[in-house]
Amino acid sequence: MNSESIKKVTNQAVEQLAQALEAGQSDALTKYLAAMAKFRTYSFLNVLLILKACPTASRLAGYKTWQSFGRQVKQGEKGIMILAPIFRKRETNTNEPDTSEEADESLASVQSTCGTNSKPRERTCRKSGK
Repeated sequence: MNSESIKKVTNQAVEQLAQALEAGQSDALTKYLAAMAKFRTYSFLNVLLILKACPTASRLAGYKTWQSFGRQVKQGEKGIMILAPIFRKRETNTNEPDTSEEADESLASVQSTCGTNSKPRERTCRKSGK
């Protein structure tokens, strides 16, 4: 999936949400707002992509992040493609330093918890001493 097809999918999702609201179906908006509450660090379009790909997702992270939590992404598991920002300093030809940044988008893959295996946790119990 490339960024053009991602943008096409997001445009379709926005249109579907708008049509549902125009038809008086607030269920679509309720689902979207619930997803926004779960994924509050993700952009409007990325939340739509997440809902389209995996409506039951509860937690998302990249491959290396899941590994740092002691979880392994299941073999053959497909990730959810989202748009990730890329920031770089803007180049200017003037003599004045420009500290503003320019943002582009790149594709990134995230996986849901249901697509990972976790290591069995060691149970540690504290003994209460008197």
